[in-house]
Amino acid sequence: MPRGKRKHPPAGPTPPAPTPGPPGDARPPILGHESVLRRLQTYHRQRWRGGTMLWVGPPAVGKKTLALRFARGYLCEQGTFLGCGTCRACRLIDQGQHPDVLVFTVEPGQNHSIEDVWRFQHQVALKPWHGDVKFFLWDDAERMRQEAANAMLKTLEEPPEDTITILITSQVYRILPTIRSRAQILRFGPVREDVLLSYLMRQGEWTEAEARWVIRWSQGRPGLVLQPRSFWEFHKRLRRAVLDWFQQWLPQPQEAWWRYMEMDLRPLTGLAQEVFRITGGIYTADGWVWNRWWVQQVVLHGLMILRDLYWLRLGLRHLIVNVDVVGTLERMAAWVEPAWVEGRIEAWLSFLHDMAVYHFGGAWQVPGRLTTA
Repeated sequence: MPRGKRKHPPAGPTPPAPTPGPPGDARPPILGHESVLRRLQTYHRQRWRGGTMLWVGPPAVGKKTLALRFARGYLCEQGTFLGCGTCRACRLIDQGQHPDVLVFTVEPGQNHSIEDVWRFQHQVALKPWHGDVKFFLWDDAERMRQEAANAMLKTLEEPPEDTITILITSQVYRILPTIRSRAQILRFGPVREDVLLSYLMRQGEWTEAEARWVIRWSQGRPGLVLQPRSFWEFHKRLRRAVLDWFQQWLPQPQEAWWRYMEMDLRPLTGLAQEVFRITGGIYTADGWVWNRWWVQQVVLHGLMILRDLYWLRLGLRHLIVNVDVVGTLERMAAWVEPAWVEGRIEAWLSFLHDMAVYHFGGAWQVPGRLTTA
């Protein structure tokens, strides 16, 4: 293969989209991503190898989960696409113990180091232990030191024929252009609401309104949608407290809101302590101490409620997130004007910016400036 060129899989007809998961597989199904699955099935059928893939998409949409399933399919003793889930090779991969699947991860605030790349290069030079191919998965590949990325480039230029390297990222612009140019790029997006809704309704644990709230609150990301029911009951309880607080203050004169909504968020953030008896955390302007994570959760729920009020005032009911409490929101929307709500959202986003918090559990993106486009 010429130096520095991408290696494309052999040409072949595009097969139909596979089912979400093979029979007997105890792990959660792969939901959505039909076009990506069709492309991966072509790779699997043609036994493509000796190259690099760059998987790009928002956090928690299932990139790492699908990467492990893809590796499982290659090494499955039954030869099943995405793996049978029951053979020894599949079980070893699910347990993170297969010697031919090496996953590189980093802790929050850390980066992949040059030592990680040296380990990668050492393993690349070895032959597979069991099958005919080795997989190397780099999670959060954008979090790589410059010297590490430069060292990795040398291996990616001329990869051995018995390796597949998958770089997983939600920030592709931070990947070196020279690495991007040598990789097959697969793009992931949020999963359609109807796909996730169909799955949740089959589980029999949700009403349709609750399921739509879970999906929209998660922004179509299976990694959040598939959280256990207890996770969502916790957030329902927190949202209920925020809604009650809003209903206490929204009928008041707007002069009162200037104090409570822009200059002083203590009454709202204090809900964390009042409802859940949480202590410790961050300092506010006058020295009060709050738990940083809890402040974030309360303010994010408040932002979602404010955004829903905005859409309701504009007559865009289909855009709201909290569809299971739409009756309450419609009563609240009668108390506010769109321009005023947008001002509050801007103030709260600034508050989150000052906290340097723009994610939820590594997977939540705060909505940007409102638009009806």
